[in-house]
Amino acid sequence: MGIFRSFFFWLLLALVLCVFIASVWFWFMPIGVNNYINKISIKLALASPQTLTQIGMIDDTIIDFHSGKLDDHSEAFEELMLQQMRKARAGLDRYGPEGLVGQELLSWKIAAWFLEDSIRQAEIKYGGYRVNQILARLKEFGRVLREVKTRVEDDRAHGVVPPDFVIDKTLIGMRAFIEGGAARNPLVTTLPERFEKAGIRPAIREDIIAKASSLVQSEIIPGYEAMIAMFEQMRLTASSDAGIWRLPQGEAIYAAALKSSTSTDLSAEQIHELGLAEVERLEKEMLVILDAQGIRGRTLLERFQVLNTRSDQLFANDAIGRKQMIDHLMSINERVMSEAPRFFKTIPPQALEIVKVPSYAQDASPGGYYSAPALDGSRPGRFYINQKNTADMGARSRAESALKDRFNIKDFHDLLLMNGAMPLGILDEAVDAWIATTRARPR
Repeated sequence: MGIFRSFFFWLLLALVLCVFIASVWFWFMPIGVNNYINKISIKLALASPQTLTQIGMIDDTIIDFHSGKLDDHSEAFEELMLQQMRKARAGLDRYGPEGLVGQELLSWKIAAWFLEDSIRQAEIKYGGYRVNQILARLKEFGRVLREVKTRVEDDRAHGVVPPDFVIDKTLIGMRAFIEGGAARNPLVTTLPERFEKAGIRPAIREDIIAKASSLVQSEIIPGYEAMIAMFEQMRLTASSDAGIWRLPQGEAIYAAALKSSTSTDLSAEQIHELGLAEVERLEKEMLVILDAQGIRGRTLLERFQVLNTRSDQLFANDAIGRKQMIDHLMSINERVMSEAPRFFKTIPPQALEIVKVPSYAQDASPGGYYSAPALDGSRPGRFYINQKNTADMGARSRAESALKDRFNIKDFHDLLLMNGAMPLGILDEAVDAWIATTRARPR
């Protein structure tokens, strides 16, 4: 027995020693830049329950502490995360870039860029408009709404108020979301199908749905009603000015966004001129393609007007047409993915679904947006396409058609750049207003 006790003692000691060495090597004093980047990535992910759900790797395991939670949106938590990112960025300099080559140098540069970009944008405290398991998360939803409302009120006190047309569309989306009460809310109405696919027994389904409906009624709808009341109040004094220049830190916000989106030090005007040059190059290529297809016209605009009226270029604005559009987009994705191995060494294993934007969200959503998959493949990536009007020829084509020779591409780009990314409904209104203003202007 003494031999066995001695054996197990030394085995246990060896295991403890291995755990200690591994923890020092990976966590407390990471050896090498890759271990350090892994450490800070894990720390940032652990602070975000929604990120952990998106990754999906520890869902339904013994260490699943996040599935009933949503992210913290309080000012104090954002300040804490900013300090963590600053500390992580400072620590990265202990591992490079001197002495690094190849993949390790590339990893260092990517991590440095990510942290610096996140810090740049987080340091602008008032820099944007905050409008943008099941039962536990529904309860958390109410908490998040209260936190976001507090932050919007703080933004307003510091001069950050959305323009009137953004408020109008936000109100449309929020009112549509709670219209009909809990029984008709998508957070409840989507549950039966999800539970059926998951194989949950009918009795359990009914109990969870009833509890979910109660939580939506008590936690979420009141939160939305409070947000609606606040936005209605803001609407009374909101202006139509949409440019970021009007905000207290407008120039800094724009510069940070530009750096984040382009990774260059080019000015806004330089990027705009580069864009115009690319448009000119692409339009020349388009003319060659259109000529080959027998589509004639004096200008590129005239040729597009011909193209936009051809039945083979439009999807019917009905259920059949919408399905055909999604099928067509899926076929494009399949064609792209079949070619992807020629250009990329590693191909993501997760599937992609292309689905329509829910009807209640169409007016407040852009033309399309993407939701990333879980890393473990348990949830696919989804691209949402706004199918409110499948026959819509697009903002630029509509403006070109309406203005003909008075259409000015630079003015049109200025309109889009000034307003940034917009939901389709807001974009349509902005373009229609610009068309009317241009028509009224003397030649």
